[in-house]
Amino acid sequence: MKTEVDMHLHSNYSDGSKSPAEIVLDAQKKGMKAICLTDHDTVDGLPEFICSAKKINIEAIPGIEISCRDSIHVLGYGIDFFQTEKINRFFVSSRIAKQKDFLLVLKRYRDAGVMDVDAEEIRRTIGFVGQAGTLHVAEYRRRVLNVPFEQIKKEVCKGGICRSMCDDCNYPTTKEAIDFIHELGGVAILAHPANTFFHKKYSFKKLHIFLKEVYRMKSEKLDGIEVYHSKHSFLERSALSAVAKMMNFLATGGSDSHGCHKNIPIGNAGIDHHSFVEIKNKF
Repeated sequence: MKTEVDMHLHSNYSDGSKSPAEIVLDAQKKGMKAICLTDHDTVDGLPEFICSAKKINIEAIPGIEISCRDSIHVLGYGIDFFQTEKINRFFVSSRIAKQKDFLLVLKRYRDAGVMDVDAEEIRRTIGFVGQAGTLHVAEYRRRVLNVPFEQIKKEVCKGGICRSMCDDCNYPTTKEAIDFIHELGGVAILAHPANTFFHKKYSFKKLHIFLKEVYRMKSEKLDGIEVYHSKHSFLERSALSAVAKMMNFLATGGSDSHGCHKNIPIGNAGIDHHSFVEIKNKF
């Protein structure tokens, strides 16, 4: 499938390195016909995103990626992001939990005698405008302290000093996320399912869990799954495409680009414009 539309992008309003305006310009250079900004648990970057896209005549769809319990993420497309009071209320608990987790990570570095830095120093140096997270800490160590990438990978992996320990019981359930996206007039899509449920390690047990969860979310009115993702292999995309057809789901796709934070370029994954138009007609 030719990538003409990237439906999964992050800006510096969450954990990306580029502003919404910079993302729009990059997408234009890559020849994208349409793009979606899907920052984590915030819509604050969407006004800049939409305005920047209008100036250069590239189609921009407002989106969001909601962090749910059990490390599941749900993407929302075509949402009414002007309902800011309602949106802010929805994310109060998860934002508090993320802030506590971020400060705990800094404390772990400090207690280990590895690094002593406060949140404002990281914000000033890295240049993000949204909520601080563990990825910003990792980027600070890479960019400012010149810590080798392999070492940072160890720190952010399970058991690592920079690994998030956030208690996701403060996060919404998938049903709450799906319902909320529908209330905002959007469609709800399960993000990067192969990454979430398999982690490149396959077994009948994991397949059973995945299908059970997808059927559960379908009963909760999930609209589709992200089939085409930068970290999904050809076989994973083929399998997920079959699941989408079997369950009458929308099949979306995007790079999940975070700028230089993850070194995944815009347009690395996505869908063609014809498929995008069919999806857009649903919201």
